[in-house]
Amino acid sequence: MQSPPPEDLWSALVSFRHRVVDQMQDGLAGMAGLDLSLPQSIALFQIAEAGPMTVSGLQARMKRSQATTSHLVNQLEKKGLVERGDDPGDARRTVVRLSRRGARLVDRVEALRRKGFERVMGRLPQPVRRQLETALRATLRALEVLP
Repeated sequence: MQSPPPEDLWSALVSFRHRVVDQMQDGLAGMAGLDLSLPQSIALFQIAEAGPMTVSGLQARMKRSQATTSHLVNQLEKKGLVERGDDPGDARRTVVRLSRRGARLVDRVEALRRKGFERVMGRLPQPVRRQLETALRATLRALEVLP
């Protein structure tokens, strides 16, 4: 089987993403009152994914300036979604971690995302779902061996 040209694969991936995300928005739209900017939500989910980290660690993950990252953390802290504390491994450093409220919010958003994704994927015939999963797993394995 011949591989599609990269631009065709790109177009297919973009179309797939748009269709899935558009159809998942219903559940997330109800959370519009969150009052989070996109950079704030990215920072929040980076902290949730990686666990407690310094502002410098978050800066490196987000590829933003120190000032911008500090500002994002300050905003999230004011909203009660993150808190600062001592680094158990080095008392000279401060780490940022999700607050209970932040963890609950992340859990709610993830549950809505998963539910929306399952609703969308549930519309696919089972053989197509299996093919998609097989192709994604093979792609991930192939990417692991690339330099």
